[in-house]
Amino acid sequence: MSQLRRSVSGALSKRALKDAGPPQEVLPQGDPRIDMLTNAVVRFERREDFAREIGALWKRVQATFLTIGQYLNQAKDRLPHGEFNAMIERDLPFGSKTAHQIRAASAAVQSGRLPVAQLPPNYTTLYYLSTLPDAALEQARRDGLLRPDLRRAEVVAFKARFQRVIDGEPDPVALRARRLVELRQQRAAIDEEIVRLEAETETF
Repeated sequence: MSQLRRSVSGALSKRALKDAGPPQEVLPQGDPRIDMLTNAVVRFERREDFAREIGALWKRVQATFLTIGQYLNQAKDRLPHGEFNAMIERDLPFGSKTAHQIRAASAAVQSGRLPVAQLPPNYTTLYYLSTLPDAALEQARRDGLLRPDLRRAEVVAFKARFQRVIDGEPDPVALRARRLVELRQQRAAIDEEIVRLEAETETF
């Protein structure tokens, strides 16, 4: 009986260690990767210096994921059947969903459909923009939606509004704007009536 307990206990311990996964890597002091990161950061004191450096790095992020997208699209076209998906599953640090979004964003920029100079360095935002039909994209451009600080949530909301217009459903934003105009007109009429009544009262 005691031998059975030891066997079960040992199996559970091994399973617990397996489920826990490998220990998290801790970079020791003096690790060259830490030294590289430390040496790469320049000490600034002025706001404009920070803004300039952060802005430059942010643009570099954009260029990087667009380049990754070009390589992904190139690999999709040139690798033998099955190897592209195998590469994503086994060799890359991201999954098929991320790869698809980066590919779509990069292709939209490469084709000139999305003006990258006007857009944020975020592949998910560019991807959602790339899913808009041409008419919606043109409307987004007229509405000033294509700008560097654009957020993904804004694109999703715009796409939903555009779809409601296509389906013939009332746009909640337009309805609120119309109602606001009506209320302001009513308030102006009430103010005029108050002024008129006050003037009549003063004559008595």
